[in-house]
Amino acid sequence: MICERDFLDFTERVLGVEKGSLSLESACGSIPEWDSTAHIRLMLEIESTYGVKFKFDEVVRINTVGKFLACINGEV
Repeated sequence: MICERDFLDFTERVLGVEKGSLSLESACGSIPEWDSTAHIRLMLEIESTYGVKFKFDEVVRINTVGKFLACINGEV
């Protein structure tokens, strides 16, 4: 199980934002750095790092940090 803070740190690194600037409610489009291109990059990094595979329909549905974490932890 991936802890919240570790995943927030990971997401902040991938998106290139300041540490502590994201929360589980942060969503694609909520900050300038998280545009559609960054969203795909984040999904690919999550797949590579955490060994999860996203289905096509999840690209749009999983759009917050919290939803990504729940998916990784098998809660979705």
